[in-house]
Amino acid sequence: MSSTNHITDFFAEYSDFNYDPAETAHSEFRRLCRSIRGWKRDDPEKVEAYTDFQNAIVMQFNEKYGTDADTIEPWQKLCRRLGIEPVPDDLKEAREAVFNTHVNLVDLTEGNESDRKLVIFETERELARYSARKGRYMPSDSPMVGGVLRALLRFLKNPPEDDLKRDQFGRYVRRGEKKVK
Repeated sequence: MSSTNHITDFFAEYSDFNYDPAETAHSEFRRLCRSIRGWKRDDPEKVEAYTDFQNAIVMQFNEKYGTDADTIEPWQKLCRRLGIEPVPDDLKEAREAVFNTHVNLVDLTEGNESDRKLVIFETERELARYSARKGRYMPSDSPMVGGVLRALLRFLKNPPEDDLKRDQFGRYVRRGEKKVK
């Protein structure tokens, strides 16, 4: 079974650019803009290319993990990639395990299981700091966002208190308490 690499396909559209998959896709996009194309910040071509790039990242996530948030298979794939053991056989448990593992979704999407070690954060606040420092945000406004990715998107600009956990639907709950609205 062969799968498509949407990130590689995006860069292949620029025949004069030698994409290096060992680098992060975001750093390669910046290199494309700077050294190959010379695009300025608001250049319409750059804006269009960035939209296409973001869509490629989203489609790559969908390709790797799936889009149907109501089936267990995508959640089990995520559990395996995140190193959650044993991988839950129950949808509710698998969803909760993934929701309560704080990882950058772009990092999760890029690369293969063998070539990039994922950084797992203790809290959403730590994840938010990392994402801001690295500028690595998963696009939320892409029309390509599937159900699994939509469920996982977080509000990293204003993260919650450190003691909050999430239930199977991604809603916040306090440890040992009922759901928080």
